[in-house]
Amino acid sequence: MRALALIFALTLLPACQGKKTTEDNTAIPLSLDDELGFRQLRQNFHQAMTTGDADLLRDLWTDDAVLATGTGEVLVGGDAITAFLASNPEFGRNLVVTRESSWAAAVQDDVAQYGFETISIDVGDDVPGTTPLSIGGAQNPDVEIVAHTNSTGMVVRGEDGRWKFQELNGASGPLLSPLEPREATIGGAVVGNTLTIGDEVGFRRMRETFHLANLMGDRDLMRTVWADDSLFVTGGGTRFEGGDTITEFFANRPAFGKQLVVTPESSQTLTIVGDTAEYAFECIAIDIGDNDPMTIDLCTAGGTQNPNVEIVFHSHSQGIAQRVAEGRWIFKEFHGGLGPLPTPQ
Repeated sequence: MRALALIFALTLLPACQGKKTTEDNTAIPLSLDDELGFRQLRQNFHQAMTTGDADLLRDLWTDDAVLATGTGEVLVGGDAITAFLASNPEFGRNLVVTRESSWAAAVQDDVAQYGFETISIDVGDDVPGTTPLSIGGAQNPDVEIVAHTNSTGMVVRGEDGRWKFQELNGASGPLLSPLEPREATIGGAVVGNTLTIGDEVGFRRMRETFHLANLMGDRDLMRTVWADDSLFVTGGGTRFEGGDTITEFFANRPAFGKQLVVTPESSQTLTIVGDTAEYAFECIAIDIGDNDPMTIDLCTAGGTQNPNVEIVFHSHSQGIAQRVAEGRWIFKEFHGGLGPLPTPQ
């Protein structure tokens, strides 16, 4: 059950080019279109690996893409890369998620350098995405973190505007030297109940900020994602009202700043209704003990879970988010529940 972990433990390819800048040597901002496109590419990669969708996986690579394995084998071409990844027995059997609090993309014209992290969780003979990873506040004994890797490289924008992998250069462990993320200001008019690019990016940033605040133990950052009159209901039914009260609840938890919280990105749903949105997504909390939250490696070199970490919470949240004047989204209602999101009836 460990073969897929070896696929993600890739050797670094030589850098093909330096980071591009404008004539005055300043970095090019990441537009909303590009930011959403990059996030979607990353999400689709992890979704394809989780569900075993070879067609989706192939669509993420250019025809002349390059991937190098940890054994020194070099794969050239989208077809060869897809066939290699899809032929592994663990393809479609592990839950593959990203660490949202560590990613970056720097774009110049139709080329971008990128970096992100990947966490692969072996769920045994269960179905990825439907398996509770924790039971009663402790890790489900039938699951195990079998890979924690980082990927850096180059993506290119096609004529249809979508990003695809040109190079995927990976290494084991967290992304220790990420590129500096460059983000555009969220804004623009809202047309009816249409989910705009700004809305999609803004909501994902809110979710990412929520996870980052929990990871870093940042009380001030946590406060920024809650409306003044927001409502938070725990999975056990306890209610907290008001952004200040909710922030204090999180900040006073012993686990605040000691847990890595991630989301299976494909679990998110978002429906715009005027200036509010109905949403749902999952949270996976990994206890890292007294380790540094930004440098902790969740896996050992042998592809087994780091004994100092444990998946202690797997929950889902559903509720209402609110668009604020400056274009950001904040939580208005947050209703928690245990385990993965219920399957729609």
